[in-house]
Amino acid sequence: MKAFFEQQCAAYDTNDYWHIHQWNLQTIQANARDTVIPLSPGSRKRKRGPDGEESDKDTKRPEPIFSTTTPREPSSEPYNYYEGITCAKQLAETLPSFFQRLPPSRTTTESINSPWIYICNPHTTWRPHERISEFKQAGHALLEGHKSLRHKMESSNPDKAVSTITRLLNPYRNRLELDLASCARQHNVLSGKWMLFPSHAFVDQAWFKVAKATWEGRLGHAAKVALDAADPHKDDHVICIYTDDFTNKDDVLRVLRELKMMGLAHDGLDERGIYYKADAYTYLDIKGQNEWRLKVSMYSSRDLLKGIR
Repeated sequence: MKAFFEQQCAAYDTNDYWHIHQWNLQTIQANARDTVIPLSPGSRKRKRGPDGEESDKDTKRPEPIFSTTTPREPSSEPYNYYEGITCAKQLAETLPSFFQRLPPSRTTTESINSPWIYICNPHTTWRPHERISEFKQAGHALLEGHKSLRHKMESSNPDKAVSTITRLLNPYRNRLELDLASCARQHNVLSGKWMLFPSHAFVDQAWFKVAKATWEGRLGHAAKVALDAADPHKDDHVICIYTDDFTNKDDVLRVLRELKMMGLAHDGLDERGIYYKADAYTYLDIKGQNEWRLKVSMYSSRDLLKGIR
């Protein structure tokens, strides 16, 4: 462990740190908090509505965990929260220049100091304002609570099979999924992504389609492609197509339909279809075969597209 950290210190470059400092999520969050005007003692909470008007309402109607809102109108002024980062497309850069500069099949992690290539929708209203550290703390507390419940149930029923314990815990696991979704909404950690796994030979073609559609505003607010294989024993890459809100099933389905029209949600990539994962589960490091028996993929293309021609 000591040797590992010494290696990390030796490889640390302060110039790189300050180069990306203003795009760091914690920096953005800190700047956003600095702009908040504190309330005077004893005053009622006043909230601003979408039109900027203040409201004296001190009660708030609870929002549903799963939203059915329609996608927001795109912003008029182009904005790129990856601007200035060399591993991402720039506003003044044309798509052909971007693909020529950073083809995923021929770009290495060492050459751009990043394992990913990024692109964002320049007209999206989404901004990276998640309170990730707070969410992770609250989310891990929920997971630990469920783990303690399982241990208690196992100790109280030593003669029961593991499958029986799992079945008894099903209602609590369902409650855990709802609590994690509610926790994610509370801390604004709502983004999620459709994941593609094209082979090395097909990654440039797939990324070209995804990046072009993202830049034109036909998919979600951003996309990225991994330069290294997801599995060291395979040659496939990962492409993530992000949506604003994993609870907005209509928008998730809209992006999936667009991917299907582009030929990326068919069995040409994966006979099992493609899958959608919430960033909340990524931040909590919830993977397949996890100890909480949580289903990692929130949606699958086979389920959502079932019955749709």
